[in-house]
Amino acid sequence: MSSNILTKHPGSLVRRQFLLTFILVTCLFLLYGVAHSFLDVFNTHFSEPRVFQAIKQRFGGFINMRARLVIFLMLLPLLCSGQRTWWGEYAFNAGGGVNDILRFKELIGTGSVTGDGMWIAGADLRRLAGDHFSFETGLSYSHQYYHTSPDPLLGGAYVNGNFGLISLPLTARIDFLKLFFADAGAIISVQVGEGNFGTDMTGLGATVGVGLQHNFKSDIFIRVRAHASQYALVHFIPEDYPYTLWNTGVTVGVGYRFIRLGHCNCPADNAPRRR
Repeated sequence: MSSNILTKHPGSLVRRQFLLTFILVTCLFLLYGVAHSFLDVFNTHFSEPRVFQAIKQRFGGFINMRARLVIFLMLLPLLCSGQRTWWGEYAFNAGGGVNDILRFKELIGTGSVTGDGMWIAGADLRRLAGDHFSFETGLSYSHQYYHTSPDPLLGGAYVNGNFGLISLPLTARIDFLKLFFADAGAIISVQVGEGNFGTDMTGLGATVGVGLQHNFKSDIFIRVRAHASQYALVHFIPEDYPYTLWNTGVTVGVGYRFIRLGHCNCPADNAPRRR
């Protein structure tokens, strides 16, 4: 009897049909941690310009292939059809915040880069995998503002600059206490435009956020999310002393909850109408 109760329990965090998807997302975090642990070793052994140029010429095709492979692995869980009918949400959001451009290993005798703020707008798609668990992806554009400061010993003028960033996140989200949620995951970024500080922010990073969402009976919902994102922790094109981009901010979104006819995975009081 106990086995029947376990198999029919509606509050399971990860159901059997989503086990493969859960494993794939978990493995992405593991692979990211392993790759990031190699950075210090690679920076030490391949910091010479001649060595770096030789590696870039010899393995440039492999680097591009790696970028495509990372994108494919991030999107693979969304292609897994855990069930024929499912609930989902799409939303449009916009907001702003502060930014910071930094190096983990600063160079002596060089200027600094200071963030002057950013704004962001985009759309996202969320697929529910139970009452409290879901996966989310989307596409967003952020515009980053900054200024460069010269080395105090050398002197010079401050220079203002800006660049755009197209981002593709893949996050896992947990809902709790009816209104609140927390999410975390990986984020791929592609820089649009050139900055004047010598680094391209195209790479793999991480994002985390918390917020609240209110669902109306009319299938419409509003969402407020506070987030922190670290872009280009791993650069697709290796650099000797790369910069990384840190964003913190708040976004406000409006969206719609939909269903492909079937069993409802959402709380009954927020269930959308059948179409």
